[in-house]
Amino acid sequence: MKLSAYIGIVAIMLLSHTTFAQIRNSKLVTVDINGNCGMCKSNIEKAGNKENEAAVIWNSKNGKASITFDGTKTNEDAILKRIALSGYDNERYLAPDEAYSALHDCCQYERSKKTEDTATADAEHTPEHKHEGRKIASNATDENHAAHSPASGLGKLITPYLEVKNALVEANKEEAVMAAKELSEALQALNSKKLPSIETAIWNTESKHLNQTLQAFQAAKSMDQQRQEFAKISSSFYKLLKADKASGALYYQFCPMYNDGKGAYWISEKSAIENPYYGSEMLSCGKTVDTL
Repeated sequence: MKLSAYIGIVAIMLLSHTTFAQIRNSKLVTVDINGNCGMCKSNIEKAGNKENEAAVIWNSKNGKASITFDGTKTNEDAILKRIALSGYDNERYLAPDEAYSALHDCCQYERSKKTEDTATADAEHTPEHKHEGRKIASNATDENHAAHSPASGLGKLITPYLEVKNALVEANKEEAVMAAKELSEALQALNSKKLPSIETAIWNTESKHLNQTLQAFQAAKSMDQQRQEFAKISSSFYKLLKADKASGALYYQFCPMYNDGKGAYWISEKSAIENPYYGSEMLSCGKTVDTL
């Protein structure tokens, strides 16, 4: 074995050891996660891993994943839900159809049918209701679930909105523009007749405002301007989701320092704060003020 290859293996082993060592109160579980290849392995582990909280190692040969997590900070359900939302069916959650379709061709594994014990990843599934969650999700036909389903309604807007937010967290201006364009296209394609529970007046007002703000966002010359428009986008988006009274794992969060101390809000799929207005400069500045 060449020296460079040996050094590489040792480095990976040391990094892995360090990652697990930082997870306290650790629990270990083994679960089935669908996938095909090395790219799947990277995607699955990236989605499931969370610093000092969870570490995932997925075996592409047998589809088994070893998950180590801090039981005081998270749980198996939350980790598997993140993985499903990235496009990968597992023994507890089915990936949304849009997330699966977005996978690279080589990653599109053969999907199994839904079962009574498997929930769709966008359904309400909090730790305190985990047993009820699987049953409700597998049979959900009510309007509130439909509103957040990626297959119809407002669910089509959630993913591109979160992509905009995450691009701002990473201070990636180009990615933010691309995501904003996707959000704009999804908004224009959405049929408001599929939103039976939303108040028509709020939809008409906020969708128009969102369209205008998204255009301004895409035309912004700087990231500062993008972030100013994002604050407006988030305000409108929150009103739409709140009026629809749908439930899901979304968090309405607030940064008190932005906009000269006036503050600004955003919506996140994570309870942990990752501030899109300051990025790495003040990543954890803010708090959750509402759960949708």
